Amino acid sequence: MKTKKVIFLMTVLTGVLFGCASKQAPPDRIAADREKIKETLSEEVSLTQDRADLKELRKEIPEETQKENDELAMITKLMAQPDVEPSRLRQQFQYASQKKRESFSRKVKKLREDFTREERSQRDQFLKAAKEKRKSLDPHKMEREEIREKYKEMDKERSDFFSEQRERRKSFEAEIGAQTKDFNDSMREKSREFNDQMREYTRRFEDFKKSKKEKAAPAAEASSEFQKMDQMPSEPLKAGGQ
Repeated sequence: MKTKKVIFLMTVLTGVLFGCASKQAPPDRIAADREKIKETLSEEVSLTQDRADLKELRKEIPEETQKENDELAMITKLMAQPDVEPSRLRQQFQYASQKKRESFSRKVKKLREDFTREERSQRDQFLKAAKEKRKSLDPHKMEREEIREKYKEMDKERSDFFSEQRERRKSFEAEIGAQTKDFNDSMREKSREFNDQMREYTRRFEDFKKSKKEKAAPAAEASSEFQKMDQMPSEPLKAGGQ
């Protein structure tokens, strides 16, 4: 009997501690969730970022993200000289942008999977502890009123736990939504900047082609004259001035 009482007290104590922990943890967990999301989905390095700053920031950027940023930076670099077809630059920009969107989506998916896995694990642990606590209530050793109070406490603990899980999920999804909006706004801005640059680049490219054609025209004419001379029949030399 003494052993059963000890087990009962330990179970109740575990339930109380678990209940306290669940009430105190959500603010810390919510803050940790937000920090993890921000760290994972942090804003990409701007294409207009100063190159010295970019070199320093690259130390903290994963290799995959560096590669994506390099691809976009390469497109900007190609615009320095108007000797690449505008259509080719647009294709490269669209390809690099698509890769960044896919990378962002993969990160969001993993964040959700990790969050759901942890959420499910905590729920399973709570329900297991609650089940053990209910089993420890012995109607032969406890007054009816006492049992009713214990069940009332457990119902409140259950209600608090699931309420806190809903609040944490709500906060998590809100942060994901905010980061997704920021990312989409950033990509739209980069697309707008690219289109503005492309209009100017296309004008320069057409001027470059025209200039190149004009420079090539005299050389083409000279070559044509030489070809005509080569094709003219040669006359035999007359001997002695005859």
